[in-house]
Amino acid sequence: MAKKERKIIAKNKSETPKKELSFSLLEVIIVMIITIVFGMMIGGLANSFKAPISTTKTRIQSESSLNEFVEVYNELKNKYYGEIKSEEMIEAGIEGMLNYLNDTYSVYMRDSSSRSFNDEMDGEYVGLGVQITKVESGLIKILSVFPDSPAEKVGIKVDDEIVKVNNLEVKDTDIDRVVEEIRGKVGTKFDVVISRAGEEKSYKVTREAITLTSVTGEIHERDNKKVAYLRVSTFAANTTSQFKKMLDSYVEKDKVSAVIVDLRNNTGGHLAVADSLASLFLDKGKIIYQLKDKKETTVSKSTSPATYKIPVIFITNEGSASASEVLVAALKENGLGLVVGKKTFGKSSVQTAKELSSGSTIKYTIREWLTPKGNSLEENGIDPDIEVELADEYFETREQEKDSQLMRALTEAFKEE
Repeated sequence: MAKKERKIIAKNKSETPKKELSFSLLEVIIVMIITIVFGMMIGGLANSFKAPISTTKTRIQSESSLNEFVEVYNELKNKYYGEIKSEEMIEAGIEGMLNYLNDTYSVYMRDSSSRSFNDEMDGEYVGLGVQITKVESGLIKILSVFPDSPAEKVGIKVDDEIVKVNNLEVKDTDIDRVVEEIRGKVGTKFDVVISRAGEEKSYKVTREAITLTSVTGEIHERDNKKVAYLRVSTFAANTTSQFKKMLDSYVEKDKVSAVIVDLRNNTGGHLAVADSLASLFLDKGKIIYQLKDKKETTVSKSTSPATYKIPVIFITNEGSASASEVLVAALKENGLGLVVGKKTFGKSSVQTAKELSSGSTIKYTIREWLTPKGNSLEENGIDPDIEVELADEYFETREQEKDSQLMRALTEAFKEE
């Protein structure tokens, strides 16, 4: 698998001694890979010290530590009394390095979790075309069915519960394992059994490429005035194109006078997507954000005139984080965005994601982003201009008219000239 990097967690004495084990080529390669990663980490730590250290001395220290690491691996592999699975021990070693950083956002994702993460960031995957969740029964419930997806074509519906995929019983099986069974190559087939109102139904599904929809929208009209409402669920690779296509249509065909951008529970994604979305509203030369690393602070600015010259109103809550906050802060501190709802999460760290040869992914912090005025939002968040609690009635009915935050945003939007 191609590697990707993205910018966006007692032995008995009388017993005959065990024969020394020989390692397979795969094991040797795995050890080499983790040795290189570990060496890079140690090298990075060594370079962070201010006191002068010779290159030779640093290399000797690194090699000594690496030799010790391999020595422990060999010792345990050859002589530990219990059963050892080499690949799992290597994974534990990698996970230990990420845990050492003591950083909530630096994590090691094993193969299946890695694929789900990368699919979301890419904005597309191959599979069934549904959103799912695990329920108390141990089965997996269908939350939504994507239009023109394999699921829709065979007749799978919202609220159906997946019972079996091929020969895999879903009940009490980890959801990542089920997702792994569903996904595969375009054109290949798999069997799925669902339960609908207590009755089981079987389908044979042909896998297709699914484009994730991260932007949905609609028009609200009042007194012959129109306002666009766009809900952005994540900042995936295809989010900007979806956002622009939809807003272009609303501006050209519906002549909207303002746009509401709903970022509630949007936990972020690609930093570059936040950059491109902010650039749609900011004139050339306006600061979008600042990036601070160990050595310097750089500034990201809009490079072209604003595409849209209409008022923007954001709806945020405690789940609006990271890239969502970049977008809100960029417009708010440039005097363009009104914020309605609740205070945002407060996350200023920037991670990069590196896909490993095994298919797993490491995600770790490399920088801190700052607002256009140089403020850090870490654990602070963005205060709304108009604070609005989400009405309890909304959770009971999920009716849009009960969404007090959206209703207030619409009131403000229709005030705009």
